[in-house]
Amino acid sequence: MEHDFVLADECQPIIEAEGITIFVDPEGVDRAVFRIDDNQDPIPGCDPSEYGYALLMVNFIDSHEGVAICEVLHVQQLVDYGRDFSAEVVRNL
Repeated sequence: MEHDFVLADECQPIIEAEGITIFVDPEGVDRAVFRIDDNQDPIPGCDPSEYGYALLMVNFIDSHEGVAICEVLHVQQLVDYGRDFSAEVVRNL
């Protein structure tokens, strides 16, 4: 299977599909590179959320080439993080 994106040597792919690659960069951050349309929305089949990833931050968009690179986090990690948090409401009167 031929993929659309070539990663730097230090990057480790997690998911590779036509139009999208989700990978871990050298710093340990999950990122997604994927195809976008003219409105800068992921094209069908290339949305990280379709693979269980939440978009955290847009790092790069090339509208001319139709590509975006974003930091992502798997939704299960968000659920796991939520279990570890406790919240305290502080009110300033």
